[in-house]
Amino acid sequence: MANILIAYATRQGQTGKIARHMAETLRAHGDSAALLDTDAPGPGVTVNRFDAVVVVAPIHAGGYPKSIVRFAKANAQALERTMSAFCSVGLAVA
Repeated sequence: MANILIAYATRQGQTGKIARHMAETLRAHGDSAALLDTDAPGPGVTVNRFDAVVVVAPIHAGGYPKSIVRFAKANAQALERTMSAFCSVGLAVA
């Protein structure tokens, strides 16, 4: 069982829905999944205590939300040492 953090930013709610679906799917497969909204992170989230991190963010007008960029920069070293993935959400595909 892996302990996985899903850090996300959302603008219109769709990325939040995707992040919650990822967490539900991981839990259904026996893993532990914690959600972190980078717009309202709360105290004490330490990336180092997770086995893996998934960063999920919408791309809009060629950029990502400032909160997800801050999260990635603040945790860059921990993300490099931890299994991690980035999921970019965009409407251009539609």
